[in-house]
Amino acid sequence: MENRPVVFYFFMVIATIGWGMSWPIGKILVDIAPPLTIGFFRFLIAFCCFFPVLLWKYSPTQYSRRSLRDFFFLGLTGAFGYGIFFLIGLQFTTAAQGAIIAGINPAIVSLLAHFFF
Repeated sequence: MENRPVVFYFFMVIATIGWGMSWPIGKILVDIAPPLTIGFFRFLIAFCCFFPVLLWKYSPTQYSRRSLRDFFFLGLTGAFGYGIFFLIGLQFTTAAQGAIIAGINPAIVSLLAHFFF
């Protein structure tokens, strides 16, 4: 096994803690504000953080209008849609049950894909 810097493992632990804390924090937030409001501000903050990096790294002129439109709808239905449904689901269940359901989704999708395809 090659030696990896400790920073690599530190950031892996931080990412795991961040993903794990999204369930209880989401449950607290849906008791305070509606899911669409939480989702909007969550992704607005992410947009403000990452859009300047995107402009710095990649020129917007290298993408066609159609590609930009496709990226917009992928983001809307993928990340934003997941976030909204995740928060709506937390209104009806506990954070622990929601995390278990989300964690078992890949296994269920794989199992169903095996039978259907």
